[in-house]
Amino acid sequence: QLILLWMAEGLIQQPPEANRQMEDLGHDYFQELLCRSLFQKASENSSRYVMHDLVTDLAQWAAGNTCFRLEDKKGDNLQSVCFRHSSFIIGHYDGVQKFEAFREVKRLRTFLPLSLSDPGWIRYLARTVIFDLLPQMQYLRVLSLNGYRVTELPDSIGNLKYLRYLDLSYTRI
Repeated sequence: QLILLWMAEGLIQQPPEANRQMEDLGHDYFQELLCRSLFQKASENSSRYVMHDLVTDLAQWAAGNTCFRLEDKKGDNLQSVCFRHSSFIIGHYDGVQKFEAFREVKRLRTFLPLSLSDPGWIRYLARTVIFDLLPQMQYLRVLSLNGYRVTELPDSIGNLKYLRYLDLSYTRI
């Protein structure tokens, strides 16, 4: 999944003389980062990888105001923050209030829900978020609704001309 996200953001560039798939190049990049200890296998699940806290802190510092985790900014006035990528922890029901700050953000590229609990749990995303807010995010490259129970998507999702990665896995449509 990480390699697909890198591809969607244009972070994997295939040299003109190379005759390899971008996924293979991404795998090589990941293996290089793993060898340099930027990633390590998760202790609780050997099929997952984590970054050491110090590496995470360094990455967040280097990203500056281009990235944020929604739960880190609760209650803050985000109008002056210029971010491009956002991740957030899925709640049981995520209403429009949770994403109100997104209305002020221009050029958001990544909308990425993350789950810390059982993927079998049913979670809901407010219809207003799906039909009113997401279609306004014209610069989205990565849109994930992974884990939410979504019964319908607006036709306007097809108008997101920069969208390169749409994740509806575990989404019940």
